Amino acid sequence: MKLHGFYIKNFKSIVDSGWCILSPDNITTFIGQNEAGKSAILEAISAFDKDQIPRSAIRSDGGAPEIVLSYKTSREELEEVFPATLFPHEIAALEAAKWVIAVFKKWDPYNPQNKGGYALYDSDLKSAFDNSKPEPESQEPETADGPDATQQPEKKREAPENRLGFESRSGKFAEVVLSYAPYLIEFNEESGLLPNSIDIDEIGKEDSKAQGVAAARNFLSVAEIDDIADLVKGDVRVVDTRLERASAVDVHPELTHFEG
Repeated sequence: MKLHGFYIKNFKSIVDSGWCILSPDNITTFIGQNEAGKSAILEAISAFDKDQIPRSAIRSDGGAPEIVLSYKTSREELEEVFPATLFPHEIAALEAAKWVIAVFKKWDPYNPQNKGGYALYDSDLKSAFDNSKPEPESQEPETADGPDATQQPEKKREAPENRLGFESRSGKFAEVVLSYAPYLIEFNEESGLLPNSIDIDEIGKEDSKAQGVAAARNFLSVAEIDDIADLVKGDVRVVDTRLERASAVDVHPELTHFEG
């Protein structure tokens, strides 16, 4: 499942971005003048995964921030995520949408701490899920002498309601899809600019306010170094070697130096 595009309304300087589809070669560049809204786009996309948004994101006109992200998937992928769960008409609706699932999130401008909720953006797709109903229970055929004891009951497939239910079905489908969608991380100056050096103890502190600590954690995460203790068990040369090997590109020595 891949991020396919976005649509943003009423977020900081963005009034209405219209649909923006990402490049299929996995590299999309935003080009524009200063204060044109490039950073606001990234902040909005990042805010999609957050329960709350900062008050600074609310426009002065009071419009409710709206963010829609679309994801490209396939029938095979969805059948793996929802085994024996989707109805044929829901599969048909997804096929008509070319396996693109757009998920919508809206916040209350008067209560930005409101977590908001997720919903399917495409009205046809939303209708297909919300109009689904439980299958009628099969009954044993009866004869003059009562139920036919020789007839074997039909084997039932797993009921769709076991996974999504029928109340707010489209919303639950959207939430499950998001649980399998890529997690979005905004690399800004705070989270993406590595400091010249940082005390390794600061990286392990949950409440650390050290400059560059978020960027250092992200670097280790991207490098798939999950246990900080692994970096301090060996000697300095071992630590330096691990960091150098983990770097996808040549990094200035100062940017891979951790004090500990």
